[in-house]
Amino acid sequence: MCYSSDLFGIIFAIDATMKNNCLIITLLAVILMSCSKEQRTANKMEGKWNVVSADLIGFGELDPDLIFEFDYCRTRKNDFCEFTIHDFNTDEVYGGSYSVNDQGDAIVLSSGIGFGMNFEIYTIEKLNNRRLILRHQNAKIGEYSKIVLKFVK
Repeated sequence: MCYSSDLFGIIFAIDATMKNNCLIITLLAVILMSCSKEQRTANKMEGKWNVVSADLIGFGELDPDLIFEFDYCRTRKNDFCEFTIHDFNTDEVYGGSYSVNDQGDAIVLSSGIGFGMNFEIYTIEKLNNRRLILRHQNAKIGEYSKIVLKFVK
């Protein structure tokens, strides 16, 4: 025999559980959506990337033996994040910094390769957990117009 007070208690318990689940799902959605495009791009770029191919203006497509390593960065606290380039042909490591634009679809790379600092703007054509493709629209002779990178770790 079922009493109405027992039935009410069961319905109330189910209703409270559903409300808690909805609240948790809503909070998770807000947290995930609060991350800026700029930060999501920086998060995806973090790690080591092997240069698979690169187009050098005036020389064509090359297969340089380079590794880019983008450090973890909080874009809200830092205007520029750090990265290194390891050139295995010369066994040299170059340091630099990068900045992601607000839309998360372009980066400014600055490095001390050669004399002085170079600042180059690259559009991000593709960025996922395996591939990063950067394009420099205004590259001059001797500069990379396209860099294709593969995620290492």
